[in-house]
Amino acid sequence: DIEYANTAFLQALERASVTELQLDALSAAAPVPASAELLAAAREAGTWRGLRVLSRGDGELKVMVTIAPIFNNAQTVDGYVVTGRDVTKEEALEARIRQGERLSALGTLAGGIAHDFNNLLVPILGYVDLLRQERIEGTARYLDGISQAGERARDLVQRINVFGRGSSGEMVPLDLCHEIEDAVAFVRSLVPSTITLHAELEACDTVVGDRTQLQQIVLNLVSNAADAMNPQGGTLRVRLAPHVVPEGAADAAVPAGVYALLTVADSGVGMDLATRAKIFDPYYSEKEHSGGTGMGLAIVHGAVARHEGHIEVDSAPGFGSVFRIYFPAAGSDARGDEAAARVAPVRGSGQRVMLVDDDPLVLEAVANMVRSLGYGVTPFTSPQDGLAVFEQQPDAFDIVLADFSMPGMTGVELIERVRQLQPGLPVALMTGNPAAIDDYTGLCLSKPLHLEALADGFAQLLSGRLEAAS
Repeated sequence: DIEYANTAFLQALERASVTELQLDALSAAAPVPASAELLAAAREAGTWRGLRVLSRGDGELKVMVTIAPIFNNAQTVDGYVVTGRDVTKEEALEARIRQGERLSALGTLAGGIAHDFNNLLVPILGYVDLLRQERIEGTARYLDGISQAGERARDLVQRINVFGRGSSGEMVPLDLCHEIEDAVAFVRSLVPSTITLHAELEACDTVVGDRTQLQQIVLNLVSNAADAMNPQGGTLRVRLAPHVVPEGAADAAVPAGVYALLTVADSGVGMDLATRAKIFDPYYSEKEHSGGTGMGLAIVHGAVARHEGHIEVDSAPGFGSVFRIYFPAAGSDARGDEAAARVAPVRGSGQRVMLVDDDPLVLEAVANMVRSLGYGVTPFTSPQDGLAVFEQQPDAFDIVLADFSMPGMTGVELIERVRQLQPGLPVALMTGNPAAIDDYTGLCLSKPLHLEALADGFAQLLSGRLEAAS
């Protein structure tokens, strides 16, 4: 029998009286933290302490329980004292910290993989550009296929880099239909077979967006919808269509204008009003005990805000949920203007380039690209070797192009040493992760390099030097 329980104990287990606890003790599903086995263990050892996961109406309660026997004068047990401390929030916080540490480690690993993969793409895309210059009959469509695959791989590396550094990518004009199509193709394999996924994607005006965040939006909304339909299954619909909110009919949350409307609808359990009010709160999760971090919809909300968009949610218990995201259109000409601005590669006239990269494959490919543009090249796989030659012949080079990440000396450090010997010399960095060197204010070329970008960069450097000399 339970003779006494304090108010905090009763409230934690959602019981009104000791009598209810005693009635619970008769049930196999009792939430009482002391079982016969634990009492016996406490009697044998003198005390027992451990974590117990108890059930109550709103979920689970994690309690650090201590059981101590009460001995009488004859040294026999008259009863037990059971104390408990609610550690549910502490356990959740520790779980989030562990999750954060795992994500940090994964981000570091991802960054390393992205760096190596990017270096493999440099010669692939670089030689495609060089072959295009040869204009060999019948090869154009094959080169286009290689180039398109390489560009998609390049985008993947950028997404990995964004994930690894935990920040946002570049906002550029995008074909949202294409981006959502890619995202849906990726998440299809993550959706359980009990769920039918339908995608209806219509062409929309260009939007200005971050590819990685757009994919995060789709991934998190689809993941959230799949959880709402687990394990019974159901139907998940992803729809993209143009949408106009007219003047005078605009909702306060969605101003008048032209939008690309992304809708993600599920046939899951739905949400009541109280739950809907909290779903965008960081760390709020209805699936904590199945591994959810509670950050998915908070990430969606932040990403939508960064795109200057608007998000609506309709849901009711038993009727599923519908998320609508309004992306403001940038106009159909945005990408066309960007393409029209491109010009043919500007050629050099024999200027000498000191090229430094520790990866021999990258070094050879970029050296060939530089030569094809009419420049002379002296390549180095070691920044120390390059600096030693430069110290002996500081007037031998017109441009220095160095990789950012190299063993023993970074590209920034090399450039600083070169500039000390030859102030005003045109210099540039190349890297697969430009956001990692935000504080560098000089010219930075993004790997894998395009021939046009390399030509334009060199032309800018040399024209700047001429202006400075005059």
